[in-house]
Amino acid sequence: MPPAGTPEATGGIDQTLDLGRPVGEALKDFRIVDKLGEGGMGIVYKAHQLSFDRDVAFKILPPHIASDKSFVDRFIREARMSVKLDHPNIVRGVAVGEEHGLHYFAMELVDGNSLDHYLKSAGKLSVGDTVRIIADVARALHHAHSRNILHRDIKPAN
Repeated sequence: MPPAGTPEATGGIDQTLDLGRPVGEALKDFRIVDKLGEGGMGIVYKAHQLSFDRDVAFKILPPHIASDKSFVDRFIREARMSVKLDHPNIVRGVAVGEEHGLHYFAMELVDGNSLDHYLKSAGKLSVGDTVRIIADVARALHHAHSRNILHRDIKPAN
């Protein structure tokens, strides 16, 4: 058996350099289009969902996290719960899965910039915008919390 993480062990997929996700590569029903960003919990790509002919955000767990079964179990559980959330201020999950040892979560792709990007470019928000954003976030969190779902990474970049 080839060593984990090698192209031989992952069906020819090279997991080096950004997990080896070249533009155009397909994982199950999703074709990688472009890298959107990364954080401690994974790398997020823009991908195209072939079956529905739509673009999605596509998060892949990095191998150092995916090697922890308890973390993978939590990732899958939280992704499945997020699919059940139906709220205008919550991005909806569309799929969760694994291929070639890579665990992924696909969700709606939101056009536009994050609050973090807006604050860096515009400086600060008006009082009215601040109140509206806080109210929207509070309603979304209430919706999730009422279903026993906690968001573990609330920040303007998300």
